[in-house]
Amino acid sequence: MIEMNTYHLTHIKADFLKNTGKRVAFLSELPITYKSSKYAHESFNADTVITYPLKMWEKYENKYTHCLVILIQKRYRGCIPLYCLYTDEGAKKLNHYIKSLQKGFWYRNPKDYIEVIDPVPETDNIFILPKRNESDTVRIVGQL
Repeated sequence: MIEMNTYHLTHIKADFLKNTGKRVAFLSELPITYKSSKYAHESFNADTVITYPLKMWEKYENKYTHCLVILIQKRYRGCIPLYCLYTDEGAKKLNHYIKSLQKGFWYRNPKDYIEVIDPVPETDNIFILPKRNESDTVRIVGQL
């Protein structure tokens, strides 16, 4: 059995409802593109990356002509929708702009930022020690 994360589907349908005023019954009716899982993992440490265009909102029509949504999702972590507004001129460099987003939004692994120190000091208190520098992790000291 293949397990599929479908959390993002409700978000996509809501986007199109707000944007067009029309309810969508089937996702096959929508112009959505799923990126490869390799791309999702290498670019954002995500499970799923989906892109889809939306029509430009009226209040931005005088400044932008296009909207591309990049939806990034990791299981149990929710999704991050990035709304990219750009002009016809910006469309020529769209791939460059998308590449600049890669690794700018990065799902951390749960143990990336917590370090449990052993042996635990004999105390009933728990102390969370802040990072000492950029490469350091948060340290938890005490009985858990």
